[in-house]
Amino acid sequence: MQEKREYYEAYDDRYKQVHEKQLQWFSNINSQIVDEIINKYEITKEMKIIEIGCGEGRDAQHLIKKGYSLLATDISPTAINYCKSNCPEHANSFMVLNCLTDRLSSKFDFIYAVAVLHMLVLDSNRIQFYRFIYEQLNENGIALICTIGDGKKQSSTDISTAFDLQPRTHEQTGEELCIAGTSCRIVNFETLYREASENNLTVIESGVTSIKPDFPVVMFAVVKRMNDLISMRNIGKELKKKLQYAGIATADKLKQIGSYEAFIRIKSHYPNVCLVHLMALEGAISDMEYNQLPDDVQERLKKFSDSLK
Repeated sequence: MQEKREYYEAYDDRYKQVHEKQLQWFSNINSQIVDEIINKYEITKEMKIIEIGCGEGRDAQHLIKKGYSLLATDISPTAINYCKSNCPEHANSFMVLNCLTDRLSSKFDFIYAVAVLHMLVLDSNRIQFYRFIYEQLNENGIALICTIGDGKKQSSTDISTAFDLQPRTHEQTGEELCIAGTSCRIVNFETLYREASENNLTVIESGVTSIKPDFPVVMFAVVKRMNDLISMRNIGKELKKKLQYAGIATADKLKQIGSYEAFIRIKSHYPNVCLVHLMALEGAISDMEYNQLPDDVQERLKKFSDSLK
């Protein structure tokens, strides 16, 4: 009995179907946005880099030839074997990996994924994608996410048809091919920002670019990990635990919602929290010891705490 495959694995079929005709699906022209981000954020050749969804190796081979330390991954065994055959001297730089379910022991300074996220239609799969980035990034690392779209329109395909054969025009030859349709979900920037934030990632730069000839219109976002709660003043293990249980997992989230809202959320789960906890939250946000808050601030906090009794 054949093992059930997930809809996002349909690209392996497409690669097989194209390669059987001695063709390559994508061009060999590297994505300039990857070079631009590497240069802008000073990603050096000594830093650890991983590519999610390297496909036929367009960007990976470009960076490897420039001397970068790179691990290029893809869920498609066909794509990885193709890359290894085209770059045999660096075969160990290519690896089959499902970023939704697999994890690596190493962490990376730079993660990039070009035209991968749009293939993930279900929210649960998109969360897994972001979680991989969060968990595999070094504390000060950054990730570049490029996904098809203009940042405004939203659309989605039916995942039940991902493996169905559909007519497609081969870009380089103009030949009409009958290949797996795969999947696609296009989101706007509002959705992209929300998805990143809900998965503890902060967008530090975004925009629309072009990766010709393969992807004429592409959204991009540079993200980093949100700061850990424990790095803030007054936040010990117990208060961190309470905050996380209340859905406040990072320092950035706490700063975003403020001490009052955070206190209300904690109190709904832990009714016995008191003024001291509220002061600790305010001090964490203000980067002050809770007992050194100005008198007028302490008085204001006391009134708010009393109003919730």
